[in-house]
Formats: sequence, structure tokens, C-alpha cells
Amino acid sequence: MPNSPNLALPYILANQAQKHVPHNDALALIDGLLQLSVISRGLNAPPGTYIDGNRFLIGAAPLAEWLGQAGLIAFRNAGLWQFLTPRKGWALWVEAENIFLIYDGVNWVAPPVPQILQNMSLLGVNATADAINKLAVSSSAVLFNNVGNGIQLKFNKNALADTASLLYQTGFSGRAELGATGDDSFHIKVSPDGALWKEGIIVDASSGLAKVFANPTDPLGVATKQYVDAAGSGAAAGTSGQIQYKNGTAFGGFTASGDATINTATGAVTLSNAAVSLPKMANMAANSILGNNSVASATPLALTAAQVKALLAIAATDVSGLGALAIAASVNLTTQVIGTLQAAQEPAHTGDVTNAAGSLALTIAAGVVGNAKLAPMAAFTFKANNTAVVAAPADLTVDQMQVAINLQGQMAANFLIMN
Repeated sequence: MPNSPNLALPYILANQAQKHVPHNDALALIDGLLQLSVISRGLNAPPGTYIDGNRFLIGAAPLAEWLGQAGLIAFRNAGLWQFLTPRKGWALWVEAENIFLIYDGVNWVAPPVPQILQNMSLLGVNATADAINKLAVSSSAVLFNNVGNGIQLKFNKNALADTASLLYQTGFSGRAELGATGDDSFHIKVSPDGALWKEGIIVDASSGLAKVFANPTDPLGVATKQYVDAAGSGAAAGTSGQIQYKNGTAFGGFTASGDATINTATGAVTLSNAAVSLPKMANMAANSILGNNSVASATPLALTAAQVKALLAIAATDVSGLGALAIAASVNLTTQVIGTLQAAQEPAHTGDVTNAAGSLALTIAAGVVGNAKLAPMAAFTFKANNTAVVAAPADLTVDQMQVAINLQGQMAANFLIMN
């Protein structure tokens, strides 16, 4: 009996007996093929329960009643299994997986991606789009790659007062936003809760100047050519090379002076010569001296006495004992009796000068001061005392000596006796 070329439906022949049989067979096949949807795919034997009308895409190694029907569609009809052979182009919905497949003549594959998508009202990629978010994407990353030399992501707004921005959220609550919000200048603002927003930076659309919205006494970490208070008004003032300040809504300028100067071009602060006096220096460690004991130019250090001695190449024996003698219990200078020392400090002397150990009273020994140890005398002088009282010897001239011994008077007396 001939069948139709595409669906292989049986024809009713002329003078066909029991015409209802091929007609009903054709209707059954149409019922199995129309709106083709299978409960599942990949089974190799009928499931435990099924009813008429159930359809299954048979697996690669069928058994039992499906034996030999690999890759066919099993259709339960009137208590029997019928098998439909797929043809290229058939479309199939798999209910268990919620997927749509197309038969390419060998395998069931996913439908090809449309080449053109135009004027779609909603598009969700692993997400559900809605009336506000007409494009919704749920993904760990999104890639936009160029097809030429560059790529642009464009945000177009309808009017000046509208918004074209990038909004960053936490838990679908806004935390940071950047873009043209409310005007054509570029805004960067943040929020701790999605309700209260604070401007961080605005780049003016006309001038290109950036306004930093922060307390000017706080570190900004941003180099600016001039500061303009975002909450104030007025224009920049002062003269070239001055630092600008704001007083109310007026602006002025000043030049730094005194102990330090400021280079307004670079921002460098320079200490004036001789500005750092002793009171302005930081406290030094106790018993330390400022110096540099390294082999290269370096920042001054607070050196200890030992470090200074090492730097000056003073051995410990060179000053042996000055510190020890001052604090030693046996030679404590602070409790020393005036005029005496410990025997170790002032030993007993012998020779021309003598003393008792520890005594500072030095005595010139008798008979030790000979002519050789006297200081040189002036020419033609005598050592004598020509005063009427006890006194130190003096160098007397000849005339002084004659007067001292009354030489003329003595000679006159001798003359009278001789006569």
C-alpha cells in the first residue's frame, strides 16, 4: 500500500475495502507527529508506567519491546508501540529537559542561532528581563570584543536633565555611580545605602576642570592646579605664584614665608636656612651626641658615648678610668676630703718633691735646689734681699748690692783706721 512521501501516511486506494483502517492509521500517525513532544530522550526500554499518547526518543541500545528501534520515536497508540522514523528538519520538544531540538539527518541538535534579532521587546540571558530591564544578563563576566581597531560602549540620553550612567550595586542597592547625571558634566558619586548619595568628583563639561568634593583639610591624594570650594561660590583670586584660600564666598591668595617656603609650581616645601634652632629640634636620647658613624652620607643619629669614642678612635685605655674613678666606691670623688686623694689617685712621691700618699701637700726636700735648678739670673746681678723685712730673694744689680752691704761706708771706716 503506497504512503505519503514525507510523513509516510497510508493512502486510501480506489475500491479500498475497510477504508476506515488506513484512514485511522493515518490519523494516528498524524496525532503522534503533530506538535511533536516527547516525555524524555535516551531511554533504552519502556518506562514502568505510560499511557496511550506518550512519546519517547529511544536511546542508542534499545531492549525489550524497543529492541532494534535505536534513535526512533516510540509512540504508544491503542495499547501498542508504534515507531516513527525522524526525518531531516523535524522539530522536537523534550519535556524532561525543557529544550527544543532539530533533527539534522543524523543527530538531534539545538536550533541554530538566529542571524538577525531586530526589535525584540525583551531579552534575558540566563535571567528574566522586564519592562525596566529589557536586557537582563546573569553571568560571571560579559565580554564586548572589537571587530575593527577599537570598541565603544555608548549611553545616549534624551535630554540634558536625564541620566546616562553606570550604576554599581550591592544586593541590587546602588553604591556607586558615574556618568552624566542631571547635566552633561561627568559625575562620580557614592552611597552607603542606596538612598543618600555624595558627590566625589565632577568634571565640568565646559572647562574640563575637576572639582573634588572633600574637606580641603583632609588628604585628597589628588594633585590639583587650583582649589575651588564645591559648596561656595566666587572666582579664583590672588596673583600668579600665590596659594589660594577662601574666606566665605571670596577667594584670595598668599605667599608662604618664615621658616619654610612653598614652590607653587611643584608643591615642594623648603625649610629656610638657619630656621631649625635647638628648641625646634626633636629631643635626643639621654647621654647622646648627634653624629654620623656610617661610611657614607646619611641622616644624623643619636650616638652613644661608646659610638663617639669608636668614631674618634679613642681607645678605652686612653681615658681609662675617668668615668670609673668618678663612681667607684673606693675612690668616690664626691665624698673625697678636701686636699686629699685616695692613695691610688695620689701616691707618695720621692726625689726632689715628697708627700704622704693621698696628700696634696707637696714638700721640696732639703738641699735639693742647687744652682743648676735655679732660674737663670740677669747679667751682673746678685741673689739677695735688700728689704728691711723677710721677703723672697730678688736679682740685685751691683749698685743695689753696694747699697745693701753699705760698701762705701765700710771702706771709709777702714781708711780712717789705717791712717
